[in-house]
Amino acid sequence: VDVTGEPLWVRRCVDRGYDEMAKRSGACIVNFCGYDSIPSDIGCLFALDELEKMKEGEDGGGSTLHRKVTCYQCVFDGGKPSMSGGTLASDVLTTNTTQSSSSSSSPTMIHPHLFSENSSNNKNKNNQFQTKAWYSKDVKSWVGPFPMEKINVPATNRSAYFLNYAASSSLNNNNSQNTFSYQEVAVAPTQKAAMKLERLRTHPIPPSKMEQMIEQGRLPKPGQGPTPSHRSVLSFMALLVAEEEEDPNNNHETKKRKVCVAIKGGDPGYEETSKMVIESALCLILQPNSCPGLQKGGFQSSAMCMGRTLITRLQHAGIQFLKVEDAKKEVDLFWSDGMKRMMEMKEKKGPRAKL
Repeated sequence: VDVTGEPLWVRRCVDRGYDEMAKRSGACIVNFCGYDSIPSDIGCLFALDELEKMKEGEDGGGSTLHRKVTCYQCVFDGGKPSMSGGTLASDVLTTNTTQSSSSSSSPTMIHPHLFSENSSNNKNKNNQFQTKAWYSKDVKSWVGPFPMEKINVPATNRSAYFLNYAASSSLNNNNSQNTFSYQEVAVAPTQKAAMKLERLRTHPIPPSKMEQMIEQGRLPKPGQGPTPSHRSVLSFMALLVAEEEEDPNNNHETKKRKVCVAIKGGDPGYEETSKMVIESALCLILQPNSCPGLQKGGFQSSAMCMGRTLITRLQHAGIQFLKVEDAKKEVDLFWSDGMKRMMEMKEKKGPRAKL
């Protein structure tokens, strides 16, 4: 297992034959086992499980199933940047790589279906990366492009393709016309903050400028990151809204279902990423018979390999997985709890304290 945040590197490993080599040897390689992209990948699986529970006892099902999962990412950063230097370096490397030419047959640009290019849903408008800020009726808040979307969406779509999220297990619906889409956005505390996310997506900081800022000490270098006191106030929440529309049979009414779940934890970059990658490894070591993808080998996602076994282990490790009735209430509580932690920390350190 690893915590790489470089989708193109993983895709190139697959294209260079290491996937087939791993399958032949029985090795199982699971990438993206940290904050990128377990809350997205495992969270999507959890949301669809909750959607399936809504249909228990129903008969038959319509002819075609249309499913969509939207992940609303919330990160409380304590009012200052909390990204590690290693993550920044990966971002610079990925950007430089995608801007350079390559003679390789591998893709040179990250796109939503980087690991599932044969998917019939590639051109679905809901499967494009976000570029705009908008007001979400689901969470009743402004949202914008999420910086880690270009890591999380390909990873989650990989699971969706190989695990056939377009089909319904409870309704035995596996129509070839079924569709599935996954998208991800950042929840912003204000409209102004959402518009800033839009500008950063449409007019990103050039890699050369970021490298200069790192050298000047304005951004952290690899090995540097937030202080322990700063990390103590950080938190994340991924709200996933799963929707399903079932085309009717025999002129019956169209059935629509919708459910919201939350994955919640503390400092995502260090504390919770450590839990995620450790519990991923322990799944394979201690519960190999409960890991559905382990016997297949090769490069896999966390949902493909460990699946629901990992959800249980993460819950025991203190990361919350729960069904949510009021998404707006959860968002408001998330921001208020973060502010409360920040004020308590400042009071402990004195009036002039900095995180």
